[in-house]
Amino acid sequence: MAQFEKYHPILTAHFQLDWLTQFRVNAINELRIKNGHHEGIVETADFVNRQMSQIMKANALVWGIGDRESDDFLGLFGFHPIDLTNQTGEIVLELSDKSQSAGDFIFTELLPHMMAFANEELHLKTLTVAASSHLDDWAAMGFATTPEAGVLACRLA
Repeated sequence: MAQFEKYHPILTAHFQLDWLTQFRVNAINELRIKNGHHEGIVETADFVNRQMSQIMKANALVWGIGDRESDDFLGLFGFHPIDLTNQTGEIVLELSDKSQSAGDFIFTELLPHMMAFANEELHLKTLTVAASSHLDDWAAMGFATTPEAGVLACRLA
């Protein structure tokens, strides 16, 4: 069984991915409200606890995205769910308003790094993402439309 709890922090040139417990609950709550999850701080804390439980059960990996220079919370990134048997995972990406300053680095630095991580560390062969924006960016990384509306898929090497 994979020991997902060892996969933190993950560093790139501009970002630090760490467990949600390392970020302010208020910042996570603001992001969740922005993305349509109308909940209070208690519900957001429960969400963080559920994500950590899924990590410990090797069902998912979800990190907060931090800006290494400013320490700002930029959003969430994860593979949720992960199916190690079938070597598949679904990308979850939720970005805060502060992530706009990171702009292209999300798609040119963070996502390619994490796709390589999915392949090399988790041995995943297929990633999917529910995407309604940045379709050109996803396509540039090898994602293509699937028969399921709004879902893109990428076969990893």
